[in-house]
Amino acid sequence: MAFLLPYFEYDVFVSYSHGVQGGEGDAPLKDWTLELIRSLETDIRAVDTEFDDLRIWRDEQIDPTIHLSDELRGKVRNSGILMIVMSPRYLASTWCKDELEWFRQQVQERERDQGRVFVVRALRTDENRWPDFLRDTRGHAMCGFPFHDKQDSLPYGWRGSGENREGYVRELWRLQTALTRRLRELRANAERRLRSEERRVGKECRSRW
Repeated sequence: MAFLLPYFEYDVFVSYSHGVQGGEGDAPLKDWTLELIRSLETDIRAVDTEFDDLRIWRDEQIDPTIHLSDELRGKVRNSGILMIVMSPRYLASTWCKDELEWFRQQVQERERDQGRVFVVRALRTDENRWPDFLRDTRGHAMCGFPFHDKQDSLPYGWRGSGENREGYVRELWRLQTALTRRLRELRANAERRLRSEERRVGKECRSRW
């Protein structure tokens, strides 16, 4: 189930880089991202009962029997919100660049519903390398949701650190609030368009008779 059903299969599609994997499967960037998404899901369900069916997709859920490019492209197309966890590794990843291209196509197709791309700033990046569709009309990179210290770029909660815990919780709440508001708007817009289309079809049918 998903909050946006039947209009979308998934409420949110999360795109992120796993980073460099160390010994024994150590992948701190991946671990940090997945913990953030789990916390986001838990907090949303804890305070908003209407989101009990919230469905956020991340690559833990990949079906290994399906061609990945085709499957992921379909997931992006069938997701209401596209969430990018931005990092230098993300911008350097060939795989993530493919997902960004799919995102660009979706952003162009979704112009009637603004604000369907969320950017989580996990680490400081060179904003000159951001794709154009993640910029405003003046060419500035999207503000997004900063989850790192402005001084040394250390992500809040990195490797379980309790440092900047207050900043992590505050930004998580801001992300949660913005996301749930946008999901409600998307569903209301989809329902409005459906009613409008039903009225149009009804008028056409009556005119034929």
